[in-house]
Amino acid sequence: MMRFITYILVITAAVIITACGGGSGDSGSPLSESRTTAPQLNEPAAHGGGIGWESDNCMLCHPAGDLKDIHEYSRTLGDSFTEIDGYDTGVCFYCHGSNGVEGITAGTYRCTHCHTDSKLTRSADLFDGHMFHDVNGDDEYNNEDCLVCHDFSDMDGRIEMDIDFTQSGSKASSTTEFCLNCHDGNGNFGVIPPSPEHGDDNIYNTYIGTGETEEEKRYTADAHGFGISSGAGFGELRGTYSADMEIPCTACHEVHTSPNSHILSENGSNAELTDDTASVADISVYENNYTELCSVCHFTEGGAETGNGLVEVVHDGPYSSNCSDCHYHGSGDSGLF
Repeated sequence: MMRFITYILVITAAVIITACGGGSGDSGSPLSESRTTAPQLNEPAAHGGGIGWESDNCMLCHPAGDLKDIHEYSRTLGDSFTEIDGYDTGVCFYCHGSNGVEGITAGTYRCTHCHTDSKLTRSADLFDGHMFHDVNGDDEYNNEDCLVCHDFSDMDGRIEMDIDFTQSGSKASSTTEFCLNCHDGNGNFGVIPPSPEHGDDNIYNTYIGTGETEEEKRYTADAHGFGISSGAGFGELRGTYSADMEIPCTACHEVHTSPNSHILSENGSNAELTDDTASVADISVYENNYTELCSVCHFTEGGAETGNGLVEVVHDGPYSSNCSDCHYHGSGDSGLF
């Protein structure tokens, strides 16, 4: 009798494992729209012929050790299954579909449960800052924010623009292009970013410029974007930066959280082309003083110390030492940024 029961259990397990992913269903997970191939569990036949259908505890049939082996393509993702319990399976639904479970929302996926835990992800420190990217405008940092930018992601440990940063099926060629999807003053995807303290709400226009011709756009865009900056007198440039470059948003901004307002960079490492000294400098933005941030790329030999081991840009004439008094998003139209 015991041998017969064991035989039945083995056959049942084999059916479940074999059948996972056999069928597409009619309402895939977010991931099903991307070019990845996670098995979709969106109809009873797709999940062990119905044996595992509507279960919200994946580990009843899939022990953590098995899940780790199945997801070995990403070591950190595989290891994470050993740190959660059977009901922390929102990540399963994100990749594999609803499995017939009702009421799944962005909160179900529990992105922040793993991504803010240093035992589970190597990048948990990205979420340490008290200023956060409130993407959906509800004054909280939660799973709903994650899905505005990461509607699809294969979570394989590699950041790929055409998979991990998709929105409504569109693909961006760079992080800056992706950021400008929302920071254009038009409220794409139902999101209208808060107004900056200075300048234009429409960061897209300040970066790309306005006008019909390329010349018009260059004369109205900020120098960090498409604007003309040669000979503008912004001191000397560190590292391999040059005046004719378009600077990406992430050179000055963190993506998730920061100790600084406007989620500005907390150190110089985001400025990938700066020199070794500036790349390890901490950045503190206080009140309306952005000098430590600007000094990561700009300096004048013999300029005053900034407080983070770097030096300021020195202007000739009676100008303020506070960069943002004159330079901000939108000041390109006046020739200042």
